[in-house]
Amino acid sequence: MATAKASPSLRAYRNLQKKKAAFCAGKVNKTAVKQQAANYKKAAMKAGKSATDADKTIRKVLTSGCKMSSSVNGRKRTTKRRTTAKRRTK
Repeated sequence: MATAKASPSLRAYRNLQKKKAAFCAGKVNKTAVKQQAANYKKAAMKAGKSATDADKTIRKVLTSGCKMSSSVNGRKRTTKRRTTAKRRTK
């Protein structure tokens, strides 16, 4: 039995989810995810969805999983250690 072809908006939504998962795995950067979100919005609006509904769906995908604050995942930023020479001077 042949399966039905997915609609362009559904395909774009699934691609957005895949791109977000790839970002969380450290494979792609934040820009690639944002570009895919724009592709989804365009496809959803063409299918008759309103811009606010499309934005809600995008926000739901982007906030799930890992945080989008940094493209380097799993690495904590630490402050540099001050040298002892600086502390000894009076």
